[in-house]
Amino acid sequence: MNKTSNSSSSSSTSTASSTASLHAEVAIVGTGVVGLTAAVCLAQLGVRVALIGPRPASHTPSTSQAQNTPQHPSFDTRVFALSHRSQRLLQRLRVWQAMPPEHIAPVQAMHIWGDSHTQPQPPLRFAAHEAGVEHLSWIVEQQTLSQALCAAASFCPSLHWHPHALHNMGQAPQHPAEWPPQNHGHTTAQTATSNNGPRLLHTAGGTVQATVVLAADGSKSLVRQLQGLNFPTNSYSAQGLVANWHCAQPHHGVAHQWFDGDTVLALLPLPGPYVSMVWSMPVHRAQALLEAGAEAQTQALAQACHGLPAQVLGPLALCSPVQAHPLQHGMAPTWYQNGVALLGDAAHQMHPLAGQGLNIGLEDVAELADLLQSSGLQHGPNPNHSPNHTPGQTPTSSTGLAPSNAALALNNPALWARWQRQRKAAFAPMHHLTHGLHGLFRTHLPGAAWLRNQGLALVGALPPLKRWLTQQAMR
Repeated sequence: MNKTSNSSSSSSTSTASSTASLHAEVAIVGTGVVGLTAAVCLAQLGVRVALIGPRPASHTPSTSQAQNTPQHPSFDTRVFALSHRSQRLLQRLRVWQAMPPEHIAPVQAMHIWGDSHTQPQPPLRFAAHEAGVEHLSWIVEQQTLSQALCAAASFCPSLHWHPHALHNMGQAPQHPAEWPPQNHGHTTAQTATSNNGPRLLHTAGGTVQATVVLAADGSKSLVRQLQGLNFPTNSYSAQGLVANWHCAQPHHGVAHQWFDGDTVLALLPLPGPYVSMVWSMPVHRAQALLEAGAEAQTQALAQACHGLPAQVLGPLALCSPVQAHPLQHGMAPTWYQNGVALLGDAAHQMHPLAGQGLNIGLEDVAELADLLQSSGLQHGPNPNHSPNHTPGQTPTSSTGLAPSNAALALNNPALWARWQRQRKAAFAPMHHLTHGLHGLFRTHLPGAAWLRNQGLALVGALPPLKRWLTQQAMR
């Protein structure tokens, strides 16, 4: 797909030396999509950012893939369904424009089936034109998005990439002349700090000192553990299987999803005549399917789709290995504490049936940027700081603020309290919805099947309700 190499990014993005100690206003731990997005976003606002973690590996197609030619290209098996708000954030960061359009698959419609096998009913259909938009969402490969973010990072002079894994974290010695950041004569309300002082983040390549640490290092976050913010997660005792398939007939940008007992299957459109499979099922079934051959996997998929591919997509041919990922859910009770904030999977996890996991993580970043811009970062230029950036000097933000004023905003306890409150309020309903739907289709209580399938039929029969659900999904 996107062939931009990571080496090209590393040539222009500032990288800390193997022994030097790096000083930054914000350290972001984790170089996945959420961490990269946060780094680019804050750096574009003029914040001095240290991004800690190895560069994303280039996608290397497996030799076991069925086909990998110009006519049958290799696709990353990890894909995301990006919402409208995620798309707007990436567009604002000029990341969206850097992704080739031919590597983005717009979703025009979605068809959802229940498990009413004895009395088959038509699917619940959502269409972009019914919601007054051109697309419901966009399917993008993880590799394509990561490479576009790496390219954007290379154009951020205040972003320094420290390409080593975090080992430990502790308090840095406080120097009154440096902490808290000085106001330099610029009037601002952000004078109080909720932070106990700068942090020292230790890696094999040296140390990074930062006043604020953002943990974007995933569901097993080391930063979260070191800060004492770990929380119990609940396993679904299930795995999500992902793979890519070639379809003989055009998919027309339609996504399909089936709820069937303890399994949820989705076929998502990819560019060209390909679809991405995301299939959650109990661990024992997932392991059996992983060990089966391509023919048995193809038969199992056709059976789970109740014959739809043969009718709509034509015969499907597996064109990638089938990979498995564990499924769990949970939410941290505390997302910010003493200068350390949790982003993405470090703060929350949910079932992938709604395809909103990454979108919620990107919204964590978007909300923080919005709050910064509406508070400290919308003040006028600092009269004691030159608005003209020269190489080797600390850059100003796009608003003309000295980085010290950005640091003041980021150390405002009211800002973080508001951010945490808004992000929890946004995540909780989606978490409850996905967990509730998963439980509803798993239960075998009398009347449960009738209730859930009547619910699907009711949504389809009530256009206002369907429009509301569509708007919530698109956001």
